[in-house]
Amino acid sequence: MLSYELVDWTASTGSELSCGTIRLKRSDNALLADASVGEGPIDAVFRSIDRIAGTHGVLVSYSVKTTGVGSNASGEVTLEVKFGDKVFSANYTDKNIIKASILVYLAAINRWLDPQNHQGPKLELRKGHEYALE
Repeated sequence: MLSYELVDWTASTGSELSCGTIRLKRSDNALLADASVGEGPIDAVFRSIDRIAGTHGVLVSYSVKTTGVGSNASGEVTLEVKFGDKVFSANYTDKNIIKASILVYLAAINRWLDPQNHQGPKLELRKGHEYALE
């Protein structure tokens, strides 16, 4: 089974154009990189991830909720993404919501690529890049 791990990313946005670059490590140790433009920085990095993984995810829902206050605040990103006829959910909390978005999208892709995980409870991505079923 193929799976992907985040190595590095960048994202930038302007008044009309957003760009994202992503570097992933595939489970066979291949390092893969891509750059895309999108309707925002998160859309741009998701497009790059899809091209690397050969997937086409359709966001069903995406939300960011603040946790904590002041300098201790983080953003909890929750998404549902559809691959084919299956919908996968994941969430992740980090001080950087773009990073959290990338990690939840990768969690959903990795789950999609593993047919044994196509059914079952919601997937939660925890610190340290571990996937845990709720």
